[in-house]
Amino acid sequence: MRFASALGGSLDVYAGVAERAPDFYIKHNLEWLYRLKKNPSRAGRMMKLPKFIAGTVIRGNKKVK
Repeated sequence: MRFASALGGSLDVYAGVAERAPDFYIKHNLEWLYRLKKNPSRAGRMMKLPKFIAGTVIRGNKKVK
């Protein structure tokens, strides 16, 4: 059985740890940029995301042994 959860920063907002981005960022799908601006230490992790996504798309749904 597989389970995937895409909570992202939503969990932090619901827990009251982070605040929601202003409307401008939300309307333009740039909420991630606002969070990066507020917390620059996230930059290293965020730079790894494109590589992870590319690897996932290339590998597809192959089973890992």
